[in-house]
Amino acid sequence: MYAYRKTVSCYPTEHPNLLSDVMFFLTLGILSDKKTERDNEVDLVYIWINGSDSQFKYNLTKYLQSINRKDSKLLALNRYYDFGTLKYSMRSVQQYANWFRRIYLITNGQIPYWLKTDSSRIKIVTHEELFPNKSDLPTFSFQAVESHMFRIKGLSKRFICMYDDIILTSKVALEDFVTSSGKFKVRFFPGDLESCSLNCRSENVNNGKCERSCYTKNCEWDGDDCIGKNIEPSQDNNENIKFDSYKGSILHTQFLFNKEFGPRIREIPRGGPHLYDKGIFKHLQVRFQDDWVKTSTYKIRHDKSINLQFAYYNFLIEASILGLQNISADQIENTESWRYLMLTIDSKNDFERRQQLKTTKKDIELKKPQFLIAVNKFKEHISGERIRVIEKDIHALFDKLLPEPSIFEEQIELTSLVSSI
Repeated sequence: MYAYRKTVSCYPTEHPNLLSDVMFFLTLGILSDKKTERDNEVDLVYIWINGSDSQFKYNLTKYLQSINRKDSKLLALNRYYDFGTLKYSMRSVQQYANWFRRIYLITNGQIPYWLKTDSSRIKIVTHEELFPNKSDLPTFSFQAVESHMFRIKGLSKRFICMYDDIILTSKVALEDFVTSSGKFKVRFFPGDLESCSLNCRSENVNNGKCERSCYTKNCEWDGDDCIGKNIEPSQDNNENIKFDSYKGSILHTQFLFNKEFGPRIREIPRGGPHLYDKGIFKHLQVRFQDDWVKTSTYKIRHDKSINLQFAYYNFLIEASILGLQNISADQIENTESWRYLMLTIDSKNDFERRQQLKTTKKDIELKKPQFLIAVNKFKEHISGERIRVIEKDIHALFDKLLPEPSIFEEQIELTSLVSSI
């Protein structure tokens, strides 16, 4: 049963399906198998690309030039450059979440120079092993790779996907993802999805009504609502409403869900590690097969891709409402959420960046977040020399936070970094 509690709703009552900023507990009953000890085994999946590798940069630049992408250098820096966070992310997992059975590292064939590949607790998985349609390769799209994670051979029934820019800073337990009774913990950002045009909310697309205000490119021409209708595109000035490929993929997935499950207001899952169930994953892949296939074909992140996190966690809600897959849910009056910090890596001068890193270190000590997310947000391309200085400062911070090498690291002699932090 799915229960709404008006006492926690922070939105007008004319939107009865709106989900408030609470944690949801969803019982997973997708597989009818009898519970075994292996049901408690959870693997960790990383998706990693060494964007600083010269061959990768050449292949990416060549592709971006072929589609006339003008900001290729800046895109490569912000989305793909490897500041070496994977090593520290694995250190943090060993220190704060050493309950994973095995780590699977998905790569395009690259292997970190420091990685100890003979460890029984880590396995390299290449894109070639995952993608059934080899013409989709090479790919530079994390969304395309995510869509095939469930194909990893030997992967546990439930697994956690975590990007290499997430550094755990305090204990993270399995109980942060599921309750002792097997219920999923789902966390959403508060607030509505952005409207796709000035006068068209996202839940109005594919709602069965042809609306001229939604008949715009941003709103995907009102989905299927205006097919066969003689209608002129909306004259609303939407030039100031622009979406990057990430926000666009969320809206696209919302439109698909409106069509499949009915229009309603949905919310965006919070960032961080995400727990998945292979059975539900496969069910989504079959239910949205055409768009799943399209997502796999896109070479870079695309606004018409399925956004996996949005699709997966909103499907849990839909399944509980509609009684699909034997998933039941109760809305819990609980504002518990992840405690985390954001570390923005950008073009600050050396003094400002080092002050920022000092503040980050103090905030970790005082606020005790569960993890830190390092995000590249450069507004312009910078030289290789500047990048190396930034990288050195970041490593100095992480070496202070996580000085002990993990069991996944080869013992390599490196010159000690002089820290100004």
